[in-house]
Amino acid sequence: MKDATPEKARLNGESCWKPSRNPVGSWILVNIGYKRKVTAIVTQGCDSNNTRSWDIKLEMRLSVDRRKWTKHPDGKFIGGGTHLLETPAIAQYDCILPLENCPEFGLRFDILGCAHEDETTCAGKFNSLRFTDSMT
Repeated sequence: MKDATPEKARLNGESCWKPSRNPVGSWILVNIGYKRKVTAIVTQGCDSNNTRSWDIKLEMRLSVDRRKWTKHPDGKFIGGGTHLLETPAIAQYDCILPLENCPEFGLRFDILGCAHEDETTCAGKFNSLRFTDSMT
C-alpha cells in the first residue's frame, strides 16, 4: 500500500505498516539509535475496529549490531496490547516478524524501555523509547 510504509508504524498513528506481500516472511526493523534495555512492546493493528488486522502471532528478534540476532526469550506473542517482557534485553535493533498469513494484517507499535544502565527508572515504570524521524 502506498501509505503503509515502515515509517507509518508509529503507535496511535493515522496509518500503519503493511507487508508488501504475505505477512509470513516479512519483517519490520527499528534502529533505536543506541543500546537500550527493552522492557515491553505495545502493538496495534491498522484498524482499531478490526481486530483481525493484528490478532496474529508475532515474534521479536533483538540485536546490538545487526549481525547476530536473538529471538526474545519470551517467545511469540499475539498482536494487540502491551506485552511486558519477563526478561528485559539489551538491544539497539528490534525486528518484528509476523508468523501467520492474514490479508488484513497491519501494524503500529512502540518499543518500551530505558537506558541499559538505568536500573531505577526501568524498575519503577516503563518509558516509551519514542520513535523519531532519525530512527530508521
